[in-house]
Amino acid sequence: MGRSYEFKIKLDSPGKQFRPGDAVTGKVDLQVIKSITVRDINVTLRGVAESANYTYVTNYNAVTRRHERRKMTNSITYHFFAYGVKVFPPPNLQQHGSAGEYTLAEGQYSYPFELSFPSGPVEAKSSSHFDVSRTYMSTPSMFMPPWANRGSGSASSMTISLPPAFRMYRDYDDHAIVDYVLEAHADRKGFLKSDFSDKQLLRFSPNLDSVMFSFAPITQNGVFIPNYFQGASRLKFEIGKSKRHEGKSFFKRVFSSRSLKVPFEIVGEFKQRNAVSYPQGQTSRVLHQGDNLADVLDLRIYTPFSKDALQRILIGEEGKKSGPVAPLSNLLIKEISVTLGRDIYYQGIEEQRTKNEVSVGKQAFKNEFELSDFEEVDYRGSDIFSKIKQDYAEHYQSGKAYMLEIPPQMYAFLLSCDAQSFSAPNISCDVSLKLNFSLTTTEENPSMARIICETPIVFLPGRVNTGGSDSFVPPGGPPPAVNGELSTPLGPPPSGSEIPEAEELPSYSDVKHAS
Repeated sequence: MGRSYEFKIKLDSPGKQFRPGDAVTGKVDLQVIKSITVRDINVTLRGVAESANYTYVTNYNAVTRRHERRKMTNSITYHFFAYGVKVFPPPNLQQHGSAGEYTLAEGQYSYPFELSFPSGPVEAKSSSHFDVSRTYMSTPSMFMPPWANRGSGSASSMTISLPPAFRMYRDYDDHAIVDYVLEAHADRKGFLKSDFSDKQLLRFSPNLDSVMFSFAPITQNGVFIPNYFQGASRLKFEIGKSKRHEGKSFFKRVFSSRSLKVPFEIVGEFKQRNAVSYPQGQTSRVLHQGDNLADVLDLRIYTPFSKDALQRILIGEEGKKSGPVAPLSNLLIKEISVTLGRDIYYQGIEEQRTKNEVSVGKQAFKNEFELSDFEEVDYRGSDIFSKIKQDYAEHYQSGKAYMLEIPPQMYAFLLSCDAQSFSAPNISCDVSLKLNFSLTTTEENPSMARIICETPIVFLPGRVNTGGSDSFVPPGGPPPAVNGELSTPLGPPPSGSEIPEAEELPSYSDVKHAS
């Protein structure tokens, strides 16, 4: 037997990312298929952060002579706010008191509503729930239904700024969520008349002048880490016998190489024009929702061998009587993918940590680069030289490398996902930027190499500050640390178009030279 009604929330702006002070507007649609009675209909907007996890403890009970394996679970909840409005009965009927219940005939009914997010800090009330279940294990096959000891912790409160919406859900007793929920609920009178409801999770992001986050991932010993990062791998270049120059020497014909694993290193450097100043110094590792990766990052690829050196190794010297040497294969960047990694700390029975990734985008290419396009540059590191056989030492020069700038249009990814850096009283999330490159050659049967570059960043709401504040004022009562390295949460620098004057940070090459 089908239901006698259809009950649904319809937002005026579905999918919108709300900010502090924004109004949530829409209507509750009720289609009555067969007449029903309703006492009232209420719409509620609430915000909550909840974290939970568990652990197992095994002890021997001398009285029962059994091992008892206990699952201990604890959930911690912070209630940020809850606002409600009654949309039925209509205001004109509410003025005359409640009739107890109302009969709605068959038809379509619509009830508009408007509720707003808090515009500033809120008084978050916390509670906890502790649960211990016990299982007897006298033999491996023996199982007794668990029973539980339960308890609730006393409530406390603290003033915080609202964190962004967030979900990491594994199970009812293992999760970390920050939910902003809009719920419509129809209350019906009578034991046999069940209530009905509908709810929607809303996207929410704090303003730049109120966001709470940690600098710990991008600092070391209280100082910002350099603005560059790198990843390396080796790609096999192989030359068929038909392309090799035989020359006059028997030994060259017998012992010359047909393949070589060529080291490649990709270096990313956050642009100086993206630098922002904080009391700790200056960093370019602060990115924002809506940023184009190509606008905030430069990518370069390095190799220790020039085209001529590879040609000598793989093909051999050009002899007087032989024709021109066959060309080397070109380098092909086949694919680039970008993800944001989330490093999550959350409280429960104990503090736990988990990681996951949010995809930003993936793009396939057919861009070929000739090795002659690589430019000779100073290189003061040793990474790309470390795995080269000593036999090839004469073909490269320490302190020199060959560099190619990766065209920005190849990594023009829009950072539009909802993953953010934030700190809440019981949950924190740090973000890293991960770039995955697939390299190959233009040979007939090419091999492939993968270079992965991952580096910590701070990822904040969009650069347009809708809060209307010209300076950052931390809200009272910042959330406590939820991991050993979490420092006092800090906000972004003062808003404005100009970057405060500061000494320019050294480039990747300068840092390599200094080391």
